[in-house]
Amino acid sequence: MPICDWNLRGLYGAPAILLDSSPSTHTEMRARFKDLQPGALIVADAQDSGRGRHERKWFSPAGKNLYFNLLYPLQGIPLKTAPQLMQTTAITLAKLFSKVTGKNIAVKWPNDIWFEGQKISGMVSEILVKNANEMFMSIGIGVNVNITAEELACIDRPTTSLSILKGEKIDREELLQQIIPGLESAVEQFRKDGLKPWIADWQKMDCFIGKDARIVEFGNAIHGTVLGISDDGSLQFKKETGEIIKIYSGDLEI
Repeated sequence: MPICDWNLRGLYGAPAILLDSSPSTHTEMRARFKDLQPGALIVADAQDSGRGRHERKWFSPAGKNLYFNLLYPLQGIPLKTAPQLMQTTAITLAKLFSKVTGKNIAVKWPNDIWFEGQKISGMVSEILVKNANEMFMSIGIGVNVNITAEELACIDRPTTSLSILKGEKIDREELLQQIIPGLESAVEQFRKDGLKPWIADWQKMDCFIGKDARIVEFGNAIHGTVLGISDDGSLQFKKETGEIIKIYSGDLEI
């Protein structure tokens, strides 16, 4: 079925914009959000210029995966805690993907979704301001759904897809129909309770906890051991010197 015929709504029943192709759903949301309802959803079947964190290219062929953006309303959410919505989103998706595939899907700080060292899904965010009283977080999400191992071979990092893990093709429309209400519930719980309800789940699912690793940012590396995440979503990291620090941004690598 063409993506334009998918039966989808955004958060809180907001309309969905369904595109055959787009430079990226993230840039689409940035250009359109002032005319959209809170919770709006933009989905593209393919992207020409999809990007993840640090402007890394996200391989976005047609008919294979999910590429979408959601407009999270930030009313009632302190701006300083808004980035934690990314971790809330990652945990929510990882739980759903575990049910879909029957595998133990993991999370990787700050917001990637992995299986045994292979990336399945990533996301990027941006704060958007409509006026003094309306602020939003646009979260762009890419999920490898039905792409094959042969097609993923062109990517220079270990990656996999949900269909590879499940052993059969997955209905992308049906999957997104499950994702949206799950994220809506997660946003509302976050609005009420903050990140705290997700901390225990993150600790269980974090595939890096207890491992020697390094944090890389702007070409600089810090070596040490991953201890977990703090209540504010920062990474607890024990440096080789024994000093325990909090990391708020950077790439986590083994």
